[in-house]
Amino acid sequence: RLRGVPIPLESALALFHEIDLIEMEKVHFPLLPKIERFRVPHRFAANDFLMRNCVQPWGPFPGADSVHNLQLFALPQRGEVMVWIQSPPEGATEFRGVALPPPGPRRKRNIIHGATMVLRPTPGSEDTHHDTDFFMKAKLPIPSWVIPGPLVRWAGATFARKVIGPVEALVASMGAEESPFRERAAADADGFYGGVRAQLRQLYLAVAQRGAAPERRTSAAPATAERPTWTFSILKPPSQRRRRG
Repeated sequence: RLRGVPIPLESALALFHEIDLIEMEKVHFPLLPKIERFRVPHRFAANDFLMRNCVQPWGPFPGADSVHNLQLFALPQRGEVMVWIQSPPEGATEFRGVALPPPGPRRKRNIIHGATMVLRPTPGSEDTHHDTDFFMKAKLPIPSWVIPGPLVRWAGATFARKVIGPVEALVASMGAEESPFRERAAADADGFYGGVRAQLRQLYLAVAQRGAAPERRTSAAPATAERPTWTFSILKPPSQRRRRG
């Protein structure tokens, strides 16, 4: 769970929709091997496309050359968007009628069995911040014993704290006059941003009619403009939670 992330929801969604525009040579995420590039081999629809990402080999471990299907949906709750990511079946050479490129040398495919992100504006932030719930089940090209649960929880929290700075800088650059992100959003060739903005307008209209920000039990206190604050937590899968009673 991420609460009070200092990035507007529309900008966060643009990072998914225009992921092929991210210049990874200018972005470094700590605690992770170098991500070489993102590509979009095929778009089925405005909210449905294939994403390919390549990661350099890391010491004795192979790198990654993975292809995933990414879909974005507006949820019935106003202002909420769900991002769904799933890989083609292991060993597949095509997916939904589209040929898949073979992995490069010293690369293996990461398989995401299912990943769900639910994003929403942080209550009271006027869409300057957003909250995210994230769940994922994946098969990685390294043995599971190399990444035990406690290490995942520590690394996840540390990574989340350190990654916000580079992502904030990336989002800030998206608003530059010559930014390709800005050009695509302005053109809105497939109507994606029009749909996102309509969803947000419905949310803020409902808030204005109620006279207060929407309340959610899981949200942290609103972040202030002077000192953005955000929190990170990892929920254990139900099978790992201690039974009561």
